[in-house]
Amino acid sequence: MVENSMITVCYTADSGYAMQVAVSMVSMLDHNKTQKIQFYILGDNYNEDIRRKFKQVEQNYHTNIQILDIRNKMRILADTALAKEPGIMKNGIISFMFARLFMGSSLPESITKVIYIDCDTLYINDIRKLYDTQLEDEKIFAAVRDLWPKSYNKTLGLPENELYFQSGIMLVDLNRWRAERCEEQLIALAQKATHYYHMHDQDLLNLCFYGRIQTLSPSYGMVYILRHYSAQQILWFSSKSEEHYYSKEKINMAKQDTHVVHYAGDYYGRPWEFPNACQDSRLWYSYYVKTPWGNQPIGIPYCTNLWLKYSIKKLVAPFAKTFWLYRTKKRFEKINTCS
Repeated sequence: MVENSMITVCYTADSGYAMQVAVSMVSMLDHNKTQKIQFYILGDNYNEDIRRKFKQVEQNYHTNIQILDIRNKMRILADTALAKEPGIMKNGIISFMFARLFMGSSLPESITKVIYIDCDTLYINDIRKLYDTQLEDEKIFAAVRDLWPKSYNKTLGLPENELYFQSGIMLVDLNRWRAERCEEQLIALAQKATHYYHMHDQDLLNLCFYGRIQTLSPSYGMVYILRHYSAQQILWFSSKSEEHYYSKEKINMAKQDTHVVHYAGDYYGRPWEFPNACQDSRLWYSYYVKTPWGNQPIGIPYCTNLWLKYSIKKLVAPFAKTFWLYRTKKRFEKINTCS
């Protein structure tokens, strides 16, 4: 491995999530000041104001950011069952959650390895350790095991004991991705689908490549609400053994030495809606103010129904966390039953 070689990171987001991309980038750059990092954003027609702000990030952190409009590539999914999910289509284009499926054909051929990361994240540790991870033979990418209950495998049609991964952060071997025509495989699977998938592109990736996904440490995928629960509670929620998720020791280590904070889930609301909801929300806000967007006020206006809902949640959080975990687990089980 060439020491301090260029690290390539890819985000996907339409222009409505450009600010969140910038926050995630700035967190990563702040924690990796000696690393050479280049960024690609697979997006839509970002306007001049957004492009100017990303140029400012480039200048402030001596990095390179390329914005690629891939809307035409994504139109191929508009006639599939995936597009029937309520709210998934916008201006004839399916949600940019699916844009990561087009990494191989969108990024330059010279890029043979990439870290894909969701925009609703912070990267608060050394990124070189992840980038230099060696993928085992025949593995297409590495990812973090997901919390979804083991019964979800049956819903998807995966083998019962197969591991199920989240797609929020992936280390991808683009040479193998292209050589094995992974993009074409994913599109073909999407076109055969008779219904949309609850976990969108993540389900497609698991169905296409199960058995060929390498496990990353849970420190690369700490959903922020889980940092407030014990390892035992997390394992209870997932209904998985330590063998099929992670050991209590690994979960506790990940909580103490987190690399990626992932702001998925709805308990505290998203930090750009409720920047003072909890410690991790305030952490996100500390990077927001370092971006070119940082002088603009954010958050849900006071006294709206949504603001009142999450204000009450914040007040009762110490008492309601167990109830939230139970309620969400039951909701997942209902999805499995109804699918």
